[in-house]
Amino acid sequence: MADEALQQEAEQEELTEVELPESEDDENEELQEEEPQQEAKKESDEIEDYSEGVKKRIAKLTYKIREAERREQAAIDYAKSVQGELNKTKNKLSKTDQALIEAACTVENEVMMSEFNANNGFALQRLVNDHGVKVVEFNDRIYDAFGKASEEVFAETAASSPIAKRVTDSFLKARKELGAWNKLSDTAYVAKRNKVLGL
Repeated sequence: MADEALQQEAEQEELTEVELPESEDDENEELQEEEPQQEAKKESDEIEDYSEGVKKRIAKLTYKIREAERREQAAIDYAKSVQGELNKTKNKLSKTDQALIEAACTVENEVMMSEFNANNGFALQRLVNDHGVKVVEFNDRIYDAFGKASEEVFAETAASSPIAKRVTDSFLKARKELGAWNKLSDTAYVAKRNKVLGL
């Protein structure tokens, strides 16, 4: 029995765990292991935040494009419906009535332009003579800025959709052709006439 007791006591001593104090080297190793993990987590969080920002920007741009497409399609649908109603009404009219309406519209447009020019001249005189307004012409820098901003708007508009590009290209072509003619006709004539008349 004594032998058995001694043997059990020896076995218990063998199984007893002893905790040794950690050395500074062990603590440094643990800290070194934690630091890369923290840096990796921080970098991952930054990437995630950046990704969220990019996603929001893409979503915003996509919404703008979709909204522009929706408005464009709505405008096309509306124009088609108006054109359809106009065609129905036009087909109900006789050729004589159609010609009378077209002539009336042409005359009204000419009258409108005449009234516009005449009334603006009168209004300008009132502003200068009755209200002391001093008329100042924009300098070249302002007109250059107008031109630059205008070209940016045209480029942005043309890039928004195929139909917008067709309309913009058509307008720019007409502006170039008409501008070349006006430079030799109305613009040149009015400038020379005003010089002779002292206007």
